Amino acid sequence: MSAVIDLYFPSADARELNGHLRKKHLVFLTDHPDWAPPELGWVPRSLVRFLNRLASRMPLTAHLGWIDGSTPADDGERQRINAMPEDEQAEARDVHLRAIYGRCFRIAKPLFTELNPPELSTGSDTK
Repeated sequence: MSAVIDLYFPSADARELNGHLRKKHLVFLTDHPDWAPPELGWVPRSLVRFLNRLASRMPLTAHLGWIDGSTPADDGERQRINAMPEDEQAEARDVHLRAIYGRCFRIAKPLFTELNPPELSTGSDTK
């Protein structure tokens, strides 16, 4: 049962890290309201500011870059992990990846399921 729960919900460590990173990201956004991930560099800054303001006020939304882990707070966390001793990096990196994964409710593929393409009948015309 715990394996199924781990598919959908982050651990306590990941939730705590997400809370800390979210606070850091919100502080960053107060100083840089028009920040967007590099992938969204083509989006007009006015729209970016609007979307970043909207996410705080609207349920079930997130600031740009939050769900995929491309915020400056996440970059800082990656740098912090890289500065750690080698033996602690793997666990810290795993917690950070689980925190990013837990930012969005994911619907996993059912276990023990094989997806097969539909078979065509011999009499069907596929022109």
